[in-house]
Amino acid sequence: MLVIAGTSLPARAQPSPGQGVPPDRQRAIAQALATLPAEADALDAWLQVEALTEPDWSYTFVQGTQANSSMPSAPRLIAELDAVATLARARSRTSLAAGLHRWQAQLDALTASRLPGRAEPAWLMTHPRHVPRIAGLSGLGWCRVPDWVEAWTPAGVARLAWHPGMNTDRLMAALPAASTRYLDRAHVVTPLGEILPLGVAAWNHESLPLAPGSRVVFLLPVETPSAAWLDSAMPRFLSTRLPGDDCVTFPLGSAAAHD
Repeated sequence: MLVIAGTSLPARAQPSPGQGVPPDRQRAIAQALATLPAEADALDAWLQVEALTEPDWSYTFVQGTQANSSMPSAPRLIAELDAVATLARARSRTSLAAGLHRWQAQLDALTASRLPGRAEPAWLMTHPRHVPRIAGLSGLGWCRVPDWVEAWTPAGVARLAWHPGMNTDRLMAALPAASTRYLDRAHVVTPLGEILPLGVAAWNHESLPLAPGSRVVFLLPVETPSAAWLDSAMPRFLSTRLPGDDCVTFPLGSAAAHD
């Protein structure tokens, strides 16, 4: 399966409490989290969740109370994409301009954020210095394991069906050849929010495995300050997006108190 953003790419479901969790269980989880003391941490929260349901721990996430000022914002990304698309049109590179506008459309749909990194209890228990306090979190949740991987190419955003053994070689083989022609580098954004550099040309070829929900972002074939910024900023932004479409979130701390 291959679908391109701007044509038939399925609409992304926005995360909301209740997706995949029965309503009575949802209410019980929300109530349990709302009673956590201010000095509690993410492990305490997950213990409350685990007593009531069994998330897919590989696709859990936590959300921060404040936006990270060092992370690129969607409005800035959209503005820089518009600048590169305008230049592409001026140079009669209409296919590139159209592809970048498809990137903009995808960004508009990726509204929910998370803190990149592992959030499951087993990892947090072995890394106590990385356990966040509830006071710094606005919510936690998890996603059902997605059945796709994505490729962000100059032609747009392609979503392909994930299957066992999926890797970057197979992803590129499934894409139209024109969408990656003359490209030599990309970044793989894993469901955990890791960003891995990848060589995709004959002279620097590498192959990386792709977990469900991975995104491969190809560097733009344009040499401008805006394009250079986007090459770095787009993977960083995508690392802060949820690792799936069908997700459930629950508020924490002051957000839970006002829910």
